[in-house]
Amino acid sequence: MADVAILGATGPTGIHLANILRRQNMAVRIVSRGAANLQRAFGDPVFEKVAADVLDADAAIRAVDGCRLVYDCLGLPADQMHLHPAAARNIAKAVGARRFL
Repeated sequence: MADVAILGATGPTGIHLANILRRQNMAVRIVSRGAANLQRAFGDPVFEKVAADVLDADAAIRAVDGCRLVYDCLGLPADQMHLHPAAARNIAKAVGARRFL
């Protein structure tokens, strides 16, 4: 089980943050919409990879469940900026619903 979840982990900020946290010996769960993107950005099996779209509230809950800390590094293209509020609501609900194992 990971200590930390990084949502939007395959973007530049998420990649950099994940590598910093791993160097600090933290167990890191990296989350992105696509499994292929996760594998491309993080080939190292030390990362727990979870494909989940945080625009789906249930997927957001599953993505952060059990993690003590959650970083939101989502970046959406300009034509999808209107989706940020929905993603933020789902992330906030997911963080509130976390179970600590």
